[in-house]
Amino acid sequence: MTIDDFLKRFVEGYLFHDLESMSKITLPTGQNDGAAGYPMVATTLAGVELLGGLLMPTTDAFDPKNKSNDYFLNYWDNYLSKEYAQYTGLGRLFRQLMRNGIAHTFVAKPGIFVEKGSNRQMSIDTTRQEIYIDCNVFFKEFEDTYWKLVKPIVDGTASSPTTTKVNIQTRLDDVSRVYSVDSTRLFGAIPTLHASTINTGKRAQVPASSFFSSLGTRASGASGSAMPVPTTTIVNSNSTATIPPSVTVPFTTISGTLPPKTKK
Repeated sequence: MTIDDFLKRFVEGYLFHDLESMSKITLPTGQNDGAAGYPMVATTLAGVELLGGLLMPTTDAFDPKNKSNDYFLNYWDNYLSKEYAQYTGLGRLFRQLMRNGIAHTFVAKPGIFVEKGSNRQMSIDTTRQEIYIDCNVFFKEFEDTYWKLVKPIVDGTASSPTTTKVNIQTRLDDVSRVYSVDSTRLFGAIPTLHASTINTGKRAQVPASSFFSSLGTRASGASGSAMPVPTTTIVNSNSTATIPPSVTVPFTTISGTLPPKTKK
């Protein structure tokens, strides 16, 4: 797969479009949670690591087990912080406290408060050891750095002192190689399966549920690299994400739920 096709399908498509969809989710009536704040932060941080790996200045072998932190900090320090200085020096903290906490246990570690709809930039209180981040603002700032600093390198409209389109393609090819090896190994190690899981052409419908019926009948195609890009896919460099009405949603952390600080 070419780097152009990869970015169009997986970054501008799956990544940004999923984040746009989540950004429009608002709190259900009568609930104080459920606005997809954690999934938005986790997805944005995963995107940081993905792009950071592709933009590394070397063509060393892809090594997510030992170098994922380097990939993450590459994008954080050289792209995100370059455009939005408030993130400077906070990459390690975000990765350890937010990305790892949410991705592994769906619990941000102490001192992390995720908001949605405050429309405020990230802020940190070093005395109280707390960070407040609006998941919509974080997503839009990340997306903005992609269009301004990454896409031009691939399109050839701007140069980079650390990487080239050829280098990015080489790194993508190695990611594909490593992931293909992992996939083959794990599928080959599957134990004896129940007969109902074998034939993907005759997948049974789940029992009727008011939850599923309330979602309507429109379904998306299956996401994944083995599926051809749908001809109906639309990619627009101008984001269509909208910021919901100003409703602050602090999510519970181990350190407790506190109302976000009011800027003075």
